[in-house]
Amino acid sequence: MTALGNIGVASGVLRDARITVGSSEALDAMARVVDGATTSVSAELFQLRDAPVVAAFRSAADRMPVRLLVDSEVFEDGGYKLPKTGLLELSEHGADPHKLHTKAIVADGSVGYVGTAAPVGGLRGPGKLDYAAELGPTEARVLERAIEAVANGDTTQVRATAEAAARVGLYYNDPKHGVTLLRDRIESLITGAEHSIVASSKILGDTRSVELLAAAKARGVDVLLITTPKSTKQSVKQARKAGIETVVHEEKAGYAHGNFLLADANQAYMGTAMLSRRGMARPEAARAARELGWVTEDRGAISTAADRLSALAGVDLHERFQIPRG
Repeated sequence: MTALGNIGVASGVLRDARITVGSSEALDAMARVVDGATTSVSAELFQLRDAPVVAAFRSAADRMPVRLLVDSEVFEDGGYKLPKTGLLELSEHGADPHKLHTKAIVADGSVGYVGTAAPVGGLRGPGKLDYAAELGPTEARVLERAIEAVANGDTTQVRATAEAAARVGLYYNDPKHGVTLLRDRIESLITGAEHSIVASSKILGDTRSVELLAAAKARGVDVLLITTPKSTKQSVKQARKAGIETVVHEEKAGYAHGNFLLADANQAYMGTAMLSRRGMARPEAARAARELGWVTEDRGAISTAADRLSALAGVDLHERFQIPRG
């Protein structure tokens, strides 16, 4: 299967979205979108344990049709005791090694949500860092078609809806169906940077990603890499050997769960895909995941993310990378 990537639409930017920074805030936004639904809910979710989010889905499933695509682990646990009702259609994405790592919801076909916070419980708290975007009707309709396509297992439609999503600034990786648009968009941000890159990845483990960051460093780009102790020692060593300043922050000081990459203090990727082998997987990879992210130029969201990452990295990102405040 030929991968769907570099298709000429890989420069879309998400517009007119309400972007939230912070794990508790992202989970609250998720529950808010579901609670606000009046006619239908469609979603694809990695996990489902966070009590307010589970309560929102339970309430919705009592009132209206809910189509919920979940990772196989959630499916095996019965969707965490969601009501057994004809209004709920619960299906699984498929067993490991092809994980469903996305967090996407559409309410009433016109309100959308994409985010990085997994509703698993334990992610709430002031030191936890995630991202979410609440979407308008145009983006929500595209997202709903993408959820329907993958729930039906229709490769042709999965690829077509991924292409449509990229045009509005939403990017999928789905190596199972030959889609690599998110990986390609992240790589294009790295290779296109002229002055600076700030990258935050929960797990660093993809050799090619580190090589691209190293090449950026070699051509004079100021690169800062922020990650957690979950990263592979080999990748951290590879980055530091290339001269990349790499901060491995202790999780007790906070936790950057969501992934972020800012190029030239202008365009930022936020999403579920880490700079790991699974997150940046190619179609031939033995272990892969369906991932979802977006690219934004929202100055307020970028500034808030810079504030939170500055605290974790011990570096004033605003001053060093000339990121506007506020």
